[in-house]
Amino acid sequence: MKTSVLVGLSGGLDSTFAALSLMEKGYAVQGAVLKFSDHTDIKAAEKAASELGIALHIIDCREDFEKQVTEYFTNEYLSGRTPNPCVVCNRYVKIKKLHDSAKALGFDKFATGHYCGIERENGRYFVTRAADLKKDQSYMLWGLSQEQLADFMTPLNGIEKDYIRAYMAERGFTSASAKESQDICFIPDGDYARYISERRAVPPKGFFIDPNGNILGEHRGIIHYTVGQKKRLGIALGEKMTVSEINAASNTVTLMRSEDYTPAYAITFTDTNFQYLSSLDIPENAELSVKVRYSAEPRRTEIKTENGIVTASFDRAFPEPAPGQSAVFYIGDKLAFGAFIDKVIR
Repeated sequence: MKTSVLVGLSGGLDSTFAALSLMEKGYAVQGAVLKFSDHTDIKAAEKAASELGIALHIIDCREDFEKQVTEYFTNEYLSGRTPNPCVVCNRYVKIKKLHDSAKALGFDKFATGHYCGIERENGRYFVTRAADLKKDQSYMLWGLSQEQLADFMTPLNGIEKDYIRAYMAERGFTSASAKESQDICFIPDGDYARYISERRAVPPKGFFIDPNGNILGEHRGIIHYTVGQKKRLGIALGEKMTVSEINAASNTVTLMRSEDYTPAYAITFTDTNFQYLSSLDIPENAELSVKVRYSAEPRRTEIKTENGIVTASFDRAFPEPAPGQSAVFYIGDKLAFGAFIDKVIR
């Protein structure tokens, strides 16, 4: 009897190829499109399913997405932090709903078009970095549970994007010519500040200050800024400036001269914030590396815990970290654990 797999099918190139590759390997495949919001393109998934010749299940996730993702996204910006909506969505909505739906519908496994691997060692499942490091998406999956990983398949691991596009083009799939989306899926126009202001009462205008607390001018509201931002600040001071801190309590945005903006040499987070994947106990002699944003290069790091606070120090400074973003730790290509950054030390 064939192993049955429910594939998350957006209608894009990666998920369509994931379904096709499983079919060609002899799996019994059906698709599932997750409706996150009114912007979800159901027709693209229907087109892909039709070209694949498979059934498509439409799973309405709007209520869960609203509670778990958009509320979190809004609250983080209102707190002066930079959210990681994809990480939260994967754990609590996208992967969870696919997994739950696969079990409810009687499927053996579920799959997506993520570029990463899933392995098992010493009784625990964990995510590994993709062979095509330019497309590696393991960073977004650090929050998954052992139960989710146990039934999860990632057919794209070990395959490069250029090969996938050529393969699908040769077979006449519409998705072969589809552009990759870089937008926040629930905010197609990218104007997240407008999105937040339509949902909640937002903090009023406040002050830009320098590192010494001197007022430099007026800002538009803290939701318009993120740590490390250099452009579209809305103030002219005669020299390039960078956002170094956002304080929601005082409604201030700290600016410093870009030439003085010091890359981070450490980050902190609470030890209750950990989500372990590869091991519950990291060996003392393990060589850890960390990514602090999806597109950031990994850096070697050492971690220390004191009074419930974990400090990760880098061997080379990072310009990218911001409170609220994910710090994802690896041992080689194995995803060891992840956490949300609480504080950046410069």
